[in-house]
Amino acid sequence: MVALCDSFDSLTHERPWRQALSVQEAIMTISVEQGSHFDPQLVCSFVKMIKDIFWDHKDFEAYLSEDAHENSYVRVRAQIDQLIRGAIYR
Repeated sequence: MVALCDSFDSLTHERPWRQALSVQEAIMTISVEQGSHFDPQLVCSFVKMIKDIFWDHKDFEAYLSEDAHENSYVRVRAQIDQLIRGAIYR
């Protein structure tokens, strides 16, 4: 399940070597890998959950990160980012 979620996250976010895929493209990519990289039952459940959430929310990314600012890891990353940006632009 963790690998499946991580793959979806990776596919739907831009990387230095490629553009981010749309949610639909990521679902298709993951579906192709069921049975070889991912458990078929997990893929079916995951795809259904993503489709249900995606269609119910206009801004899928915002929905997924609604409470992220409350996560201590995310807060620390933001502070580090601010420190780095401050050091670069001084």
